[in-house]
Amino acid sequence: MTSNGKVVADLVDDLVTNTAKCLTEGEVPGDLWVACQEMFTQSVVEKALFLIDSRLCGCYQSSPSGRRFYFVEGSLDGGRLGHRTIILHKHYCSCESFHENVVSLGSIPLCEHLLAIALIHNGGGKYGQTIGISDREFAFELNRHMERIL
Repeated sequence: MTSNGKVVADLVDDLVTNTAKCLTEGEVPGDLWVACQEMFTQSVVEKALFLIDSRLCGCYQSSPSGRRFYFVEGSLDGGRLGHRTIILHKHYCSCESFHENVVSLGSIPLCEHLLAIALIHNGGGKYGQTIGISDREFAFELNRHMERIL
């Protein structure tokens, strides 16, 4: 990653962390809200918050290893009901918005799915659902969810 890319990644991480903390405490200050909308666009922020409010995203976390993968139910841009996005890495999503707006155009740093997952990950467990599973169940659950998207 270039030094500029690292700076942007650090800014995104700080912004998401601070926003998640404020959401957990009950209210996001106006200047932080404006910064989110400027960095991600109002549309992406609203879609991410809709996914969180509708409890359409969450995390499977295995024990005792702590491995995890995130999922987002439904599709806001494709309209396919039952579509599931699996997030294995915080800097990659398989959705069209990620490939078009993040990778190709570089117009935003995260799609709505990654922003929603980042907010629930940094929200101290207050948002989204965390499903605890054993290490033995982890591969089975990941495979089961991957089969649904292929």
